[in-house]
Amino acid sequence: MRDMHPELRPPGTRCENRPVTVSTPDAPETPTAHTPGGASRRPAPTRPALKIGPLELASPVVLAPMAGVTNTAFRTLCREQERRHTGTAAGLYVCEMITARALVERNPRTLHMASFAPDENPRSLQLYTTDPEYTYRAARMLAEEDMADHIDMNFGCPVPKVTRRGGGSALPYKRRLFAAVVGAAVRGCPFYPSRCV
Repeated sequence: MRDMHPELRPPGTRCENRPVTVSTPDAPETPTAHTPGGASRRPAPTRPALKIGPLELASPVVLAPMAGVTNTAFRTLCREQERRHTGTAAGLYVCEMITARALVERNPRTLHMASFAPDENPRSLQLYTTDPEYTYRAARMLAEEDMADHIDMNFGCPVPKVTRRGGGSALPYKRRLFAAVVGAAVRGCPFYPSRCV
C-alpha cells in the first residue's frame, strides 16, 4: 500500500515519504526523496515513447496502414489532431498498403499512393509482397530514391483478397518464403538500416 499512488490507495490509508532508488543508463543508482504528492525532486530521464530499431518517436501513436484509407489527406488530418491534442505530431503514420511489384514497375497510381506530404516525418510505407525478387527491388528503390524512412512489411492482413494470393497473414505460414521475403527486404537496403525495420 505504501508504494501505491495516493489516488489508488483505499480511503483511510496513508503513505510515508521514503527514499526511492532511481537509475539511468548513464548514471549509477542514486537515492532521491519524494516530495509530498509523489513527485520526484529530480526529473526522470527522457526516453522515446516508442522505439522501432533505430527509429525513435516521441509519441506512442501509430496509425495502422489501411488500404484505401490512410492516404496523404487522411494522415494529414490525423497528424493535425495529434498536434491539436498534444502539441506535437511525433507518431508514426503509415501510408496505405503498397504492392511491391506495382511500385517497382512504377505504376502511376501506386507512386501517387506512396507519396508523402512535405511535413511528414518519419515517412512510413507498408509493403505488400509475396515475391522475394520484387521485395528486394522495391526495398532498394525506396532506400535509394529516399521515398520512405521506414518500411512496414504486411504480414498480418487477414482479408481474403490478400491471403488467397499468399500474402498478408498467410505468408508467415510459409516459413521458407517468409524468410526469403524478409531477407530480400533487408538486402535491398543494406546501407540504410533505419529503413528496414
